[in-house]
Amino acid sequence: MRVRLLACSCALGLVIAPPILAQTAQATSFRVVSLSASAQLTFATATRNGRTTGRADIRIVRRGRSSAGCSDGSVGPRGGAITIPLRVTGSERAKIRERSGSTSPYVEQQCRNVTALSTLGGLRFRSLGGGRMEVRWRLPHARMRTCPGPTGTGAKLEGRMRIVVPASRFAAARVRLALSGSARFRQGATSGTYRWRAVVTLARL
Repeated sequence: MRVRLLACSCALGLVIAPPILAQTAQATSFRVVSLSASAQLTFATATRNGRTTGRADIRIVRRGRSSAGCSDGSVGPRGGAITIPLRVTGSERAKIRERSGSTSPYVEQQCRNVTALSTLGGLRFRSLGGGRMEVRWRLPHARMRTCPGPTGTGAKLEGRMRIVVPASRFAAARVRLALSGSARFRQGATSGTYRWRAVVTLARL
């Protein structure tokens, strides 16, 4: 009887092993070979006694070089993330026309600013099932830092900054991912357009 029970246990083990292995499949590590991204915010704010128009642009590149054997992140059956150091250069400008009252003349002012900063960012991945993988933007956003303008626009639209690709694409030695698009927005008296674009190439380790 003992021998028979052991035989059954072994047989059951052979049956359930494949699903267990599938659930614990290891993620694949990648390094970022290249990254180039940009974002642009344009807007106009109209009130009874004034109007402000403006624009903010940023350009994003990798800061430093990618080491051949160093992982920047991984992608597995459920998803993953890639995070690297970034250098972000930005510019913003705005034109402000205001008056103190309905009978007063308009006074026009100009605002300009240039920025440069270092930060971290990249892409996030999420499995959608059915052999599909969602790729989401996790990079800085264009915004007005010094000049007057809307706040948090890029972050509020981040849910649209995504693409869906076959999960099988990550089995290749190199993976090129491109995210781009635009969206109109309105925040109170302010309306405008936000645009984004990123091209990222990953190398499998």
